[in-house]
Amino acid sequence: MTGSSTKQAGAPRWSALQRWTLGVTSMAAFMAGMDALVVTTALPTIHADLGAATSALSWTVAAYALGIAAIVLAGVALDDRFGRRPVFLTGLALFTLGSVPFRDGPGLHGGRCGPRDGSVCPTCTPRKKG
Repeated sequence: MTGSSTKQAGAPRWSALQRWTLGVTSMAAFMAGMDALVVTTALPTIHADLGAATSALSWTVAAYALGIAAIVLAGVALDDRFGRRPVFLTGLALFTLGSVPFRDGPGLHGGRCGPRDGSVCPTCTPRKKG
């Protein structure tokens, strides 16, 4: 191979907006995953400080997952009414504000920005010319 190039012929080019969208949605998915990880990480402390049984700890995780699922369903309805982008950005902003100074409401807003990141990305990816 002489003179190989890093660009493939006919490969789609990503605009700055597409790269930015991919980065923001990836970060939102990471933040939502970290929020779920915090719940799992807190289980030993809940067990030690509150004396919770193993069954109570499993109910804690199940209740958190159920809450997130309910918020996702509400978020999908908001997506249909107001559009994916405004709902995603609102959820991301509320998640960030809830996470950073107060730590009292990220789970509530994480359902509006995290799990549906995949619905935002396909609309911003370049199409292969064919």
